[in-house]
Amino acid sequence: MCIKSKLTLLFFGLIFFGCKPKESPEFYYTSEGLRYKFHDVAVSEFKPEFGDYLVLNLKAYSAPSDTIAYFSSSIYHSHLDVFFLDSVIKNTLLYEGFLQLVKGDSVSFYLSGESFCRDYLRKDSCFFDEKKELLINFRLENIIKSEKELVSSFLL
Repeated sequence: MCIKSKLTLLFFGLIFFGCKPKESPEFYYTSEGLRYKFHDVAVSEFKPEFGDYLVLNLKAYSAPSDTIAYFSSSIYHSHLDVFFLDSVIKNTLLYEGFLQLVKGDSVSFYLSGESFCRDYLRKDSCFFDEKKELLINFRLENIIKSEKELVSSFLL
């Protein structure tokens, strides 16, 4: 076999075996340790920021089972939750998780029942086991920048 043939074979071998598609990890982690998983990744330039209203289609399950939803904002497929990213949530895992997303992303967050009740539902006590991990599946439907824009979009 000539040198040119060997080099050609080597070149195509390197391309074939060296150019495998990069696999995404099953879970991602924020710097503070929130575990999350993407289901559908959107291509959008719109990221949540402090002071935004997030329009979510959300269900919370007791992890690791995802068969019975304990909390659902979309029972009739027309109801959406509106969540305000304000100073109350600023130093929480939930806030840090929201900053990883763009409009249209579908994702699961894994956090404690206590965290979900305190930071998302904004209640001191809740019907979730505070020590048990929750699986929160949602799609970030929209990001609204002002209260005026929020009111007008829901009136339409």
